[in-house]
Amino acid sequence: MHLSVIIPVYNCAGYIDRCIESVLAQSFREIEVILVDDGSTDNSGDICEEWAKKDNRIRLIHQVNGGLSAARNKGIDHATSPYITFIDADDEVANDTFAPNMNILLKNSNIDLLEYPIDVHFGAPDAHTIKFSGALIENDIFRKWIALKGYQHCYACNKIYKTELFNSLRFPIGESFEDAAICPEIIKKTSVLYLSEYGRYIYHSNGNGITHKYTFNNQEPLFRHNYRLLKEAIDRNYKESVAQLWLVSLNLLTDLRRCQDTDHRYITAASAYIESNRPPLDVICRSGFTFKECIKILTTVIIGATNLTKILSTNRSL
Repeated sequence: MHLSVIIPVYNCAGYIDRCIESVLAQSFREIEVILVDDGSTDNSGDICEEWAKKDNRIRLIHQVNGGLSAARNKGIDHATSPYITFIDADDEVANDTFAPNMNILLKNSNIDLLEYPIDVHFGAPDAHTIKFSGALIENDIFRKWIALKGYQHCYACNKIYKTELFNSLRFPIGESFEDAAICPEIIKKTSVLYLSEYGRYIYHSNGNGITHKYTFNNQEPLFRHNYRLLKEAIDRNYKESVAQLWLVSLNLLTDLRRCQDTDHRYITAASAYIESNRPPLDVICRSGFTFKECIKILTTVIIGATNLTKILSTNRSL
């Protein structure tokens, strides 16, 4: 088998058939499907048992509930193929997604990571598609990935990885936005990245997901991971990307400030760092911001450093 398809399963009896069917219908047949039942309390585990009986490419693992990261990690531990991909049980992949992309990887063994198009929030009013044009990225990958704003689509699921990228690397357990935590670390280990135009991952809208729970603990990791990228861009002197990451961090901090259970000391400390690293005006002007974004950034310059907390408290996102 060339590709291990890891599907974490938790209380998704209404969706899991659609997901598995989309995988088994792929024209690329050299796959193993690893279903990790993460302690489901509905009949998801039973449905998976039936699928495992139908197709000998399916392996089913039952475990005590540990969360999405723990389930993905269990799948990684049991993967036997040179390549890995992840699919969430309430999502699906479009027909003939694996074949063209695996063909690229099998013909170009130097590619460590391939990312393919994704329909985000499929079925919701804010649905949109992220597309690529077949770009091969080599040398100084992390810097180029940041410059291309790869952090805006840190999804674990629309990518095919060399399994060896996960040597000594696993998803953080017990934390939301785990994709945003691990994706930059994967990129740092990547020598060649390919942005494929082929296939499509269908990420269905799910208003019940943990990332939609607007509490400080659930939302803080998203800010922290982007904030970390800002600090790395500053430390590595990635001048072309600092302004954009600064704005992303400020937006997320503004949103975090809105949580009713927010940690005000955390907000104050993060505000001070972000304000002290605000990009110079000439950098802002060269950073491709929209006119509206520029006006709002310049507003922070005019108001001054001591008043950033007041900006955050207005509940307006830049």
